[in-house]
Amino acid sequence: MKQGLLRLRSQTVHGIVLDIVMPDRDGLQGVEDLKKAAPKTKIVTVSGARDAEEFLTVSGYLGADASLLKSQVASLSTLLDLLLDS
Repeated sequence: MKQGLLRLRSQTVHGIVLDIVMPDRDGLQGVEDLKKAAPKTKIVTVSGARDAEEFLTVSGYLGADASLLKSQVASLSTLLDLLLDS
């Protein structure tokens, strides 16, 4: 996460795929941090955790542009195409 924030400061990033459950980092806080650092960058959150639907709903309130359950990750490419074309 720390490397991602540094990269946002040094180059343009159009889209980010962010796992909500990460070691040593809260993905929900990560959404907030990423949106503050690069408000125009599209964020897709992904989770396969036990309470994934709740986490993904909250991520939307915090600024994620879209979300997917890990069981739906096969549709990630299509979702990114839609987000980045808008």
